[in-house]
Amino acid sequence: MAFVGSGAFRIFLALPLFHGYTGTYYVILKLCKTYQLMLKKKYHAKGITKADPTAQASENLIQQDFSAAAPNRKWLGDITEIPTADGKLYLSAVLDGYDNARMESFFAT
Repeated sequence: MAFVGSGAFRIFLALPLFHGYTGTYYVILKLCKTYQLMLKKKYHAKGITKADPTAQASENLIQQDFSAAAPNRKWLGDITEIPTADGKLYLSAVLDGYDNARMESFFAT
């Protein structure tokens, strides 16, 4: 049974069931840290959009219908923040709603 990256608590719960372990959770936690069996916590992005509560809301023109009847009728865009060792990297893409063709991509720091 492979426990690598399973988390100390999950390992602690599985050991008595499959191997008759009777020790404590803290022993498992120390062993996992010693032998680097712990995964790092996932990064949760804080987001780059800060809503202005006093701003007037825009009209929802697309109504969640992202398809288009002809090319160049609807262009859809999104921006993503990617944390790197050198700082934040921003990736932006613009797609055509007709055939999902990528119209443009941008990178910025």
